[in-house]
Amino acid sequence: MKRGRKPTPLALEIARGNPSRRTHEPELELKPGVPEKPKFAGFDKGAAAEWERVVEEMVPGVISRADQQILAGYCCAISLWHRALKRAAATKDPRDEDRALRAFEYARKAGALFGLGPAERVRVRGPRQGANPSDERRRRFFGDGHKAQA
Repeated sequence: MKRGRKPTPLALEIARGNPSRRTHEPELELKPGVPEKPKFAGFDKGAAAEWERVVEEMVPGVISRADQQILAGYCCAISLWHRALKRAAATKDPRDEDRALRAFEYARKAGALFGLGPAERVRVRGPRQGANPSDERRRRFFGDGHKAQA
């Protein structure tokens, strides 16, 4: 088992940009696409609503169809967290508050796998709009005939 920081998925590295100009390590290629919403007993209306919300906001290329169960676990944890918060507010029982905190902690960890959360979101940039600023500098100094090197 490797030690240290977990490697960042290639799609997230590409979305963040490559300021250090390091080469990206190849990774397992999975079929791109959004996984189907699961239909199992624990996947309630709250989890389904979270699924729709998250999938709509997901950066393209970060998720594949193989990630269905991990994303479903995240959505179920969010749903469980909401239900536990309502129950804790109604009963004022410290055990219910603890259940809510544990459900949220699991949801936070599962969401971090997809770049969800403030700290993870700051690191992910969407596709760049318009021309690359370095291309504009090349045109200014070398003219329109200069082609950017890949």
